[in-house]
Amino acid sequence: MTFDRLALFVLACAVAPQASAALAKVEQCQSVTIVGKVKNPDLFERHLGMELSFKLFPDRSLGKGWTYQIGPATAAANEWTNYVAITPPYHFDDPSYIGPGWGRRAQDTARPRAWTFWFLASRRQSAAASVALDSYIWPSSGRPDREASAAILDGFDIGKGQFRIRSSPIRNGTALPGDMSGEADYGSVLGLSFDVQLVLPANFRVDPTLRPVPAECPKKGEWRR
Repeated sequence: MTFDRLALFVLACAVAPQASAALAKVEQCQSVTIVGKVKNPDLFERHLGMELSFKLFPDRSLGKGWTYQIGPATAAANEWTNYVAITPPYHFDDPSYIGPGWGRRAQDTARPRAWTFWFLASRRQSAAASVALDSYIWPSSGRPDREASAAILDGFDIGKGQFRIRSSPIRNGTALPGDMSGEADYGSVLGLSFDVQLVLPANFRVDPTLRPVPAECPKKGEWRR
């Protein structure tokens, strides 16, 4: 064996364990899938494990749609309950609401589609995470700036989800597209057939009724994009 080949052999032996470790690190999370179906005014709930649940709430005030949420299975008084609130945007439409609203008709929002959301995956971290998220969304004097707050949030267990509408019976609204009057008929979402995929940290103790599979972890800070 020549010197060059020997050097390449030594380098390959040194790099191989690192590559294996990197591959193992990529697959350090786990993914679970939830499938469900609701009709107004059903509430859907599925326990995830570690005192957390995925919930789909009907819009009881209007009876026109649903909002999904991850939070405590049974919340204590004054406890933060909406861990999906980490998902941007923060000052406009609620990204977890599925239904009509100003400028948005039922037939536009509840068609078969999928979108990504983010959530805190640890009830133990919720008190500190809610403070950091509040500072991130509403920076002000006396609080950490946005970048400092984002860095704090990056240190928590943040999961990644995808909510997908498979089908949805809808009462079409008669409002013109983009009507912002708030007085037009925007229609209503009568039901949802859906699935939800959640990527959870490897140390998350998944409810035994769910079947986790290995998954790539979200990149740090990816939730901000």
